[in-house]
Amino acid sequence: IITINFIRDIKINIAQFSNLRDINQSFWISHSIENISKTIIEESQRLNPSSSILPVIWERGPIIFPFRDGLVSADISDGSNCFNLNGIVKAEEKNKYIRNNDGVLMYSNLLSSLDFSDAEILVMVNSLVDWIDTDTMPGNGGAEDIFYMTAESSYRTPNNLISSISELRAIRGYTEEYFQKIKSFVCVLPNTFHNSINLNTIRPDQTNLLVMLIGKKLNLSVADRIINSRPKEGFRNLDSFWSLNEFNNIEIPNLAKQYVTFKTKFFTLKAKVYLNDSFISISSKLGIKDSGEVYRINKNYGINL
Repeated sequence: IITINFIRDIKINIAQFSNLRDINQSFWISHSIENISKTIIEESQRLNPSSSILPVIWERGPIIFPFRDGLVSADISDGSNCFNLNGIVKAEEKNKYIRNNDGVLMYSNLLSSLDFSDAEILVMVNSLVDWIDTDTMPGNGGAEDIFYMTAESSYRTPNNLISSISELRAIRGYTEEYFQKIKSFVCVLPNTFHNSINLNTIRPDQTNLLVMLIGKKLNLSVADRIINSRPKEGFRNLDSFWSLNEFNNIEIPNLAKQYVTFKTKFFTLKAKVYLNDSFISISSKLGIKDSGEVYRINKNYGINL
């Protein structure tokens, strides 16, 4: 029923905007898709209050909706299954941020699982900390204002939480190649909290996130096997997950046990609107209030999000 209503609502909204003849049509269609997606998530949570399993339709990837002169591609995924880049620091007091060792450890584990060298990890981690933290003293391999002010197009570190993963492109150590390599595993929330990874919605191409939590003691191939052999209905509880044979010889850190869950607090909507010769891509991070209402955390427009 959720799926049928979603398709019906998309078609109705596309029809309403089909008479527009300017670039605003793409914008309004993408805005409509976001609103409908909020309703879908709210209904899904209402029907499954104890877990966050999205309707089966979303497991197949983006859904395509053709309309006159174009088409829409829409995909909703679990937005909690990522490393919050702002979690690499912690708030010592209002608007003052310092290094968060737990965040540094998790991010380092993630980068290691993606085959970055120790030297690359040192620069990437400490440069990110320096970009956000309040002090002006660079960490080992990091970079503060003095580094960026000597660049051809000089700029300063914001010394504040980042608002989009695209900011990484401005930080020392993050080449475009490296950005493309990590962008599927990281996200940005307007706080320094660490996301809890939903064990029943993590995708087979996201198993690096298990290594992020557990550390190098968990081989990536073993993490792949755990998720690929996950029961169709999902793991029943945390005890059944941690009692898997794959963990027999691994000491599970408390950090890993603290940040796993079966309940999702955030979702990601990615939509693309193709209209004649124009194209727009949106990426929205959506959160769920305790009341069940879905709200937008941030939204980005672009060509390649």
